[in-house]
Amino acid sequence: MNLLKKLSVNVNKKKLGILSGVIALSVVAGVVSVNAGTSMKVRSYTIASGDLAQYTELNGNIVSDTVREYYSRVDSRIGKVLVKEGDYVKKGDLLISYDEEDLKLKTELAKANASSKDESLNGRLSADSRMAGMYAEASSAMSSLDNDIAMYQAEIDRLDAQIISAKAALANEGARLQVSLIDHADDKANADLDDNDILSDNYNRIQKDIQYNAYEQNYNSQILSMEQLKNEYSVLLADCKQRRSEMFSQKNSTFSSLMTDKDKEALELERTSYELTNEDIMHDLEAAAEGIKADFDGIVTEINTAEDVRVSAGMKLLTLESSDDIAVKFNVNKYDIDALSEGQEANVKIRSKNYTGKVSRIDRMTGRGSSDSANVGVEIKLDEPDSDIILGLEAKAFVNTAALNNVLTVAVDALCEEEEGTFVFVARDGKAVKVPVVTGVKNEDVVEIVSGLSEGDIAIWNDTEELTDGMSIRFENKGASDR
Repeated sequence: MNLLKKLSVNVNKKKLGILSGVIALSVVAGVVSVNAGTSMKVRSYTIASGDLAQYTELNGNIVSDTVREYYSRVDSRIGKVLVKEGDYVKKGDLLISYDEEDLKLKTELAKANASSKDESLNGRLSADSRMAGMYAEASSAMSSLDNDIAMYQAEIDRLDAQIISAKAALANEGARLQVSLIDHADDKANADLDDNDILSDNYNRIQKDIQYNAYEQNYNSQILSMEQLKNEYSVLLADCKQRRSEMFSQKNSTFSSLMTDKDKEALELERTSYELTNEDIMHDLEAAAEGIKADFDGIVTEINTAEDVRVSAGMKLLTLESSDDIAVKFNVNKYDIDALSEGQEANVKIRSKNYTGKVSRIDRMTGRGSSDSANVGVEIKLDEPDSDIILGLEAKAFVNTAALNNVLTVAVDALCEEEEGTFVFVARDGKAVKVPVVTGVKNEDVVEIVSGLSEGDIAIWNDTEELTDGMSIRFENKGASDR
């Protein structure tokens, strides 16, 4: 059976019509020679215009072009694994569930951690606020205390000056009185008896003044009042200085604890980062409560966990491959790759069922997915895959690499090769005539004749013996089998 007949169940109706036209061109003709010694029985093919399709046969395996790997987004325990490797699932089907109690515990823990973190951050802000208040209090108090200290010190200095001046005046008065007393004593000693009484009275008066002056120097009420006021100011000054010293220490200690603008920015970033992280954690836990669901119709090709197993975030759980995005991958040798190009139509046979598709990819390198480094990877995407397809199965494809209309064709068996080129024997007047030809596209049954033959020529050949130019030939049952 020739290739075109093999393809008759693999192509659409339009192509079947084209191929059947080509098949109708191929005949088997033989004639038993009347004179066995003078003529050779030959097969024949009448040259005529028709359609020619060229196919490249490929063998490969079925794959999915959409593969989704599912990873755990949380640290938790697996509840149920509802599928097995090789199962067909629909979009939205639940594949894996987590343990509900474990998720509930994780959720409560996440909320508690969020609350604790929030309290910690707020506590740091409150502490900084308190430190800022104490710093402001100390700064303000120091400014006020500095004013009070300056005022009290000025009052004390003023009183000191007044006290010194008052005491100096009394001391000067006392000294003057002492000098006056000495002068009166001398006058008294040299005075007449008549004047002695008067001088004695003056002398006694001066002595009393000296005594009063001495008392005033120690107990002058104005000086005592000023000294008392000075002492009061000194006590207030000492209190202010003590208070200022305390405020100075408070200011220095709180200043070292105050947050800078960068510290506050970092704290806000920390808060934002934690809030986002916690939102992600809560979102992941909420999603985990819904379980792992299929994103599309497909086939479970790998399961990496089991029921009651504890998994961590980022751990691979299973792999799902789409059943709607199916392709067949082939490794094509260097002889066939020249005939292939992206976009070519193909007929694919899978489990005795035929599918249509197109060449969707040709690797730009050799050796990918093959132990033969000379092979090139080719992929054919199926137009309408169905649930009968099983991933990994072998598939056979026939790629339509050429489709010509209204061309002359001849049977491949009629072609002969020699150093000078290709030729065909044709039947003319009962003789075999050698005719050089130029050929084009071909398949396993027929080849395009570019030049050398004309429509109506009869190409001839013998399956077991070689023909020679001018040899007598004849046909058996020509009317029934020849075209």
